[in-house]
Amino acid sequence: MLNQTKFTAAEIQKAFPGIVLNHHAWPKRQSDRQILLLSIAAFFDFAKTDYREVDVNDLIMSWNAYFGHQLNLDHVTLRRELIDARILQRSDDGKRYAIIPDNTLTQNVNVIRALDLEALVSEEQSKRQRNRERYKNTSAIHALIAE
Repeated sequence: MLNQTKFTAAEIQKAFPGIVLNHHAWPKRQSDRQILLLSIAAFFDFAKTDYREVDVNDLIMSWNAYFGHQLNLDHVTLRRELIDARILQRSDDGKRYAIIPDNTLTQNVNVIRALDLEALVSEEQSKRQRNRERYKNTSAIHALIAE
């Protein structure tokens, strides 16, 4: 991988929902990009040594349906990011793919797999909705007081 950062569960729990919900394009911060790529990698079976392109695309599109739809990135761009980050390698003919074995990658993916990313994002969305409602109610009270 481009950056061999080891992430803790707490770091991912704190960062992931914000990355997914706050960005409408590929994040600029390397650590944010790395966490997203690791979350995509978690969709792969690391014991499998050979993926067809269509299978890789399906896995990335599944991730995109859960988490990446706000990023406005297609599966081809995400696949290229995985390759550039040296998480995936592509065969010379471009038809086969494999996860590049790496201890840090495996450790990070295991941390991510132990988390319920969907629940983290859902909780953050609920929290934001409650804050919006609270702000709306506070604004309405202030408007009544001002009258």
